[in-house]
Amino acid sequence: GVIERLRKPLLVIREIADDLGRQADMRVLHQPDTGILCFRIVPEGIAEDRVGDLQQHVYETLLRGGKRSLSISEIDGKTCLRIVAISPSVTVEAVKETLLEVRQIAGSFR
Repeated sequence: GVIERLRKPLLVIREIADDLGRQADMRVLHQPDTGILCFRIVPEGIAEDRVGDLQQHVYETLLRGGKRSLSISEIDGKTCLRIVAISPSVTVEAVKETLLEVRQIAGSFR
């Protein structure tokens, strides 16, 4: 049971990474080997020089909302969003709900 509980967040993150890798507006920045996944949302039509600002906007908006949690980081000089899954109760569905909200926030970015 203990090993299963420790593996659950990693399995969820790997499934999410695979799913995001198939989506045109998402960029997975590494192959996850822990319960951490760094990614960027890059909607069609956004200028490359605004992508970092978009990540910051999404992060700040989610933080203010108080319902969902993401962190922000930087990889290779690029601002990115970061999902950290440590609880064995994390589910793919819950993470997908957060990603849906990320998309909604990104859609309102100007």
